[in-house]
Amino acid sequence: MSKIIYFENGKLCRKDSDFKDIYYFTKKKLISITKQHKEIIKIQYLGEITGKKCINLHLSAKNTKIEINVNIKNKKPAFLEINIENAGKNSSIINTNIIKNYKELTLNINCKHSNSDTTIYSKTKVLADKKTITKLLTNAEISKKALNSNSDISLGVMAEETSIVTLIPKQNIKSVPLLANHSAFLYKPNKEQIEYLYNAGYDNKSAKKILKEAFLKE
Repeated sequence: MSKIIYFENGKLCRKDSDFKDIYYFTKKKLISITKQHKEIIKIQYLGEITGKKCINLHLSAKNTKIEINVNIKNKKPAFLEINIENAGKNSSIINTNIIKNYKELTLNINCKHSNSDTTIYSKTKVLADKKTITKLLTNAEISKKALNSNSDISLGVMAEETSIVTLIPKQNIKSVPLLANHSAFLYKPNKEQIEYLYNAGYDNKSAKKILKEAFLKE
């Protein structure tokens, strides 16, 4: 069982969301979870975005699991900021972002551990089309109180040759964590992968589609 908070095209869909024991502050666009939940809380952020958008989450409940699943595209310039704070002892937040950029995209992810035994994993994969601009920024902060925390932030981009990509990962570690990983990479299919698909009878367009799907699912 799980609870769903649903966003479509950057807008909250209240009628499709379960807000029992969950607070949403409209002006701050902040999701606040202060009470423990036995079921997983899933924040689904889907569709197409344009302009400036944000996802703000503050978790202070103990022993609670949250998933933030972002699956979007942008055909016009877009800026998405994801602010995550975990202050819930023995609580975890898993963030997965899949984005298809057809124009200009800036993604800024801030993850803060403000209590001990907290977990935040954030994994981002972007498909950058031809002549696009992609800028991905992340900052993971482990505060002095956040002993024994788990932090793992990953950025990956599969980009066309004519695109521009900037990756800027940062960490600010003030206490001793159990795990503190931070990675950023550009993915490019190797010669063997491409030749294998050609030999299997796939044309160039089909081979590219398969490789993109493999990158996103990997």
